[in-house]
Amino acid sequence: MKNIITTFVLFTLTFTIVNAQIKKPVLKKNNVKVHKVNTGVKIKNIDKLSVEQLSKTNIPLVHAITEQLSAKPLKSWAIEPLRPKNNWLAVDGFYGSLNKGYWGIESAPFFEGSRIAHWDAGYLSLSFRQSKGTEYRLKIKIMGNGHRSKALYVHVDGMSGRYPINSEGIVNVVWRASYSSAHAKISIGHLLPTNFKSSDYRFGFPRTYIEKVYIDKI
Repeated sequence: MKNIITTFVLFTLTFTIVNAQIKKPVLKKNNVKVHKVNTGVKIKNIDKLSVEQLSKTNIPLVHAITEQLSAKPLKSWAIEPLRPKNNWLAVDGFYGSLNKGYWGIESAPFFEGSRIAHWDAGYLSLSFRQSKGTEYRLKIKIMGNGHRSKALYVHVDGMSGRYPINSEGIVNVVWRASYSSAHAKISIGHLLPTNFKSSDYRFGFPRTYIEKVYIDKI
């Protein structure tokens, strides 16, 4: 019995030493699949810029990647004017016209006498509790079609961008949370149409009607 135990111990020790000497394969970076997230850029003092300054600022037009648009949601939140709160997602502030079917955000002129001093941008501000490292997809459903402004300005998780309104009247924004369990501030603002002139206000103020806002965890 003693010989059997001694043989087993020697075998185990030999196997351990040999195994330790075998070099483990190195995982090359090329073999790692990285899921890229299209995001905007960080713009200094973004909250203090007027709608005219926003229009002149080189804010990139950001398109969501196809895989991100088709990704199946793991969990979803949705709000609308008559239900402005859904657990972690809630309206934090709003400037514009409110109707039971939509939030109306617009770029409205501020007059000093007969002269337009500046433009005030309507906005919809949201609060959302996010988890660090998690990827989210924001979907903004717009009412109608043929929008004069082809994109909306969206600021989320410290990044800003111009996001196009697609043919279905939806704006898609994808981001990966960089803060742990924090309430992310999401601002949705209206931008002046391209080549818009001050005199164009006579034909109506540029506006966008938002019917519903979704956030999917993907």
